[in-house]
Amino acid sequence: MYLVFMGVSGSGKSTYARLTADAFGLPYFEADDYHPEENISKMSAGTPLTDRDREVWIDQMCEAIVGGGADQAVVTCSALTPFVRSRLEAQLPKKPTYLYLDVPSETIRARMDQREGHFMPSSLLASQFEALSVPDDAIQISNQGEISDVFERLVKVVETLMVGSENHG
Repeated sequence: MYLVFMGVSGSGKSTYARLTADAFGLPYFEADDYHPEENISKMSAGTPLTDRDREVWIDQMCEAIVGGGADQAVVTCSALTPFVRSRLEAQLPKKPTYLYLDVPSETIRARMDQREGHFMPSSLLASQFEALSVPDDAIQISNQGEISDVFERLVKVVETLMVGSENHG
């Protein structure tokens, strides 16, 4: 089972993915680690990525997951567009389960404005929401409230998914 924490930048993907990977003893893959330098430079300059820009990024991340032999993993990936999700699904051995972290844009903008050391400026937030297409089968998680409360709800969802995976896997 591959759990892909998806959503716009600043939605909490890395926070909850790390917590989930640790809690369930699963390998963790941070999509930002696989961006080529050209993508980071483009985003740092305030230019949104195109699907063509995203190809190498997704390919490198999937190569790390599959090449490392991970048949289960927790992954952060914005997965904003059907293009990105279809590329993920074509390269991973099993269709991922998408966990969409739903947060109001004003909350995310405030988080991004306070965040230090990340290449994604808050000026790109609008373009991310414009690109966002949440798949019908995504599990929506409201990321409002205390981290511990959101994570407690998330753990229940993941436990249910893991039991279902064992029964169908």
